[in-house]
Amino acid sequence: MKKACNGFQFQEPFFDPWVGLNYGCDGIKKVMIVGASHYCEESGAAVDKCPCGCGKSSVRCRGMTRKVIHCYLTSEDRTGWVKTYTKFINSLYGRETTLAEREVVLDHVVFMNYLQRVEGSGSGEKHNEYFKEPCHFLAFCNVVLRYRPDVVIVWGDRVWRAIHDSICEWNNEAEMDYQLAKRGWTADVRVNDFTFKLLSVYHPSYCSYETADNPHERFKKFGVDFPSCSRH
Repeated sequence: MKKACNGFQFQEPFFDPWVGLNYGCDGIKKVMIVGASHYCEESGAAVDKCPCGCGKSSVRCRGMTRKVIHCYLTSEDRTGWVKTYTKFINSLYGRETTLAEREVVLDHVVFMNYLQRVEGSGSGEKHNEYFKEPCHFLAFCNVVLRYRPDVVIVWGDRVWRAIHDSICEWNNEAEMDYQLAKRGWTADVRVNDFTFKLLSVYHPSYCSYETADNPHERFKKFGVDFPSCSRH
């Protein structure tokens, strides 16, 4: 399936994306990973103060994505939200990974969350309406055009649905069957003059993520491959 989105001016993301120091180097395919959203225990108060919705300083919050990845790399905790990132990186290799391998992956990718505001306090709070706001898609396109990845991997049906619906709305194209999205749908997407492969997977927080869709084999099919490293 091919989708196009041409001639639009895209806006800066609120949350600065994580960009690995060696992104685009070492012969490794350029991969951009798109999660769903950040959560913040302080959201909901004085939302006019900070675009993310927490009511605090915008300078403090703009670096949230980078702070999360840095925390993941340095934390000794392997449970909760940390496990989500480990499950995803394990699926890139098709096995349990070493710390060195997790560092290699994050040193060679771009990571952003699709929503450019927090979803609220606690991971059980779902604000699906936020995904329909055009500002998030415009920020996504901005990051794509800036870093020009070969493959964009999106986590979960909500992000896939948001990207697809935005493209359909601006191009008057028919909607697709979202049951296919849940089974790992792909698309060739053109944004202005740039074309990339869009690949959806279950969200890694899903309990059967590793087995439900065989993500490792799908990543291999699209040339997403990272080198093995010994433990350290």
